[in-house]
Amino acid sequence: MTLGLPVDGTRIVTSEEALRLGSLPERAVVLGGGVIGVEFASLWSDLGVAVTLVEATDRLLPAEEPGHSKILARELARRGVDIQLGRPVTGATATDDGVTVTLGDRELATDLLLVAVGRRPASSGLGLAEAGIGLTATGHVVVDDSLQTAARASTPRATWSPGRSSRTEATRTACSSRN
Repeated sequence: MTLGLPVDGTRIVTSEEALRLGSLPERAVVLGGGVIGVEFASLWSDLGVAVTLVEATDRLLPAEEPGHSKILARELARRGVDIQLGRPVTGATATDDGVTVTLGDRELATDLLLVAVGRRPASSGLGLAEAGIGLTATGHVVVDDSLQTAARASTPRATWSPGRSSRTEATRTACSSRN
């Protein structure tokens, strides 16, 4: 289950199953207007799938600049994607023939429901802590205001100048040990 929806890997899928589809559906509902949902909606629409993109918030890519969201929504709509904003999915039922997706008082019939929300980092077991990279309790990598990890911030940085570069010995060693 993802967000309380019964992901079955056939009619109700995550992005992992969507990447392994043997054929494209005629109609698809994409739940989630974040990066993954928008990418699939764009791709499938370009490949001829009738796509409805459903986002619970009032705009696509809610973590990005509002102006970018407006441009993206306009472009996707121009390409035929039906965008439903501010419409949380309240249920989904898969049958042999398709999926019924419930958006409050409205139901959508579709061939496939892609649940493109609720993803979590897969950072455990990678040795990040041993490399000096901090993780939050949810597994996200901790970065500073410059989006550098503690490991990167404590390593001397390369200095670049036009026509040549010079690095400290510590950086050269750190770089060569990664290769």
